[in-house]
Amino acid sequence: AAHRVQGHRVVYVDRGDIVAEQAGAKHRFALAEVPITRNGSIGFQVENAMAAVAAAWAAGAPWDAIRTGLLTFENDADNAPGRFNVFTVRGATVIAD
Repeated sequence: AAHRVQGHRVVYVDRGDIVAEQAGAKHRFALAEVPITRNGSIGFQVENAMAAVAAAWAAGAPWDAIRTGLLTFENDADNAPGRFNVFTVRGATVIAD
């Protein structure tokens, strides 16, 4: 909160969105659209997505590229094998981590 008031860069969650803010300018990303967070229900993946936003912002990536990365990255067995992969097997949810 202190960084935000001072106009510094901050990344936080607000009402189901990841928000990147500096000096009142905000970029919002709906957690419902970020597949790895499963609608914002997996806390550590929300934190990972926030860290990704912050790192990409610090590296100077354009906001459209950051949004595209968040909305298209899925931690499936092809992209990230064994990293919190979620499967449905015979009606049951199975997580491989």
